[in-house]
Amino acid sequence: PHGMLYPQDINKSHKRMKKFFFKIRLLHDLNGAACVLTTCKEEMKHCRALGVKAPIAVIPNAIESRDYPPKKIDGERFVLGYIGRISRRKNIEALIYAWNRLRNVCNKSSFDNAELMIIGGGDSEYLKFLQNEVERLSLNNVTFTGFLTGACKDAALQKIDVLCMPSEFENFGMVVTEGLVRGIPCIATKGAPWEDLEKYHCGWWIEYSQNAIDKAVETAFFTPKNELIKMGRNGIELIHNKYSLEVTAKQLKTMYQWICGEISKPDFIYTGD
Repeated sequence: PHGMLYPQDINKSHKRMKKFFFKIRLLHDLNGAACVLTTCKEEMKHCRALGVKAPIAVIPNAIESRDYPPKKIDGERFVLGYIGRISRRKNIEALIYAWNRLRNVCNKSSFDNAELMIIGGGDSEYLKFLQNEVERLSLNNVTFTGFLTGACKDAALQKIDVLCMPSEFENFGMVVTEGLVRGIPCIATKGAPWEDLEKYHCGWWIEYSQNAIDKAVETAFFTPKNELIKMGRNGIELIHNKYSLEVTAKQLKTMYQWICGEISKPDFIYTGD
């Protein structure tokens, strides 16, 4: 489903039409599946609430676990980053408002030397709104890079100390794995299944509210560099152990073996019994 069956996604537009077509066609298709694949337990709960009775496997998205270019240590300079689609659903303005609040709680030289870097392309109207808000608030240290890929994306991420995903909900949130695999601590709201950030001490898992985002950005800003580096190492280890291609491929193979009747049901597949 990749988030399509979350209440927030269903309700954002054409709610009645979506529910109508879900009941007359999609629900039948899902319940005829040998197994439905979701990326987290929260997504599975939303599927069950809509009447999906087929077996559901909970397997996270994977990312290639490899050696990325080491982060460039730039003294006491702090860089907060966002990477992803420029879309209103992503709540990127919350980072701009948190950045503006940060200006009021730290000394001027430290703030002026810091940077908020927003990486991505998408909705041009929303991007203009974000740029206008930066101008309205007289923030001179916010950078919009546009869409980046390959070596350019890697070079930008090398500069970032903490990545933030401020969206209301995500069925997974590849932004977080993009950061963790590179040794970057991350901030994610509880609309995404990232309790591992706190469990493995590699970031902050916070409520979805402007106040919580403000506080998390402030906390990250005042976290010593050596502690951020330690958190980054924890993140790399977490990716290697739980979210790498090798780990996920093994789970998918196990799922197919169960579907084919070769093995007993693994603990990440739920039949609703």
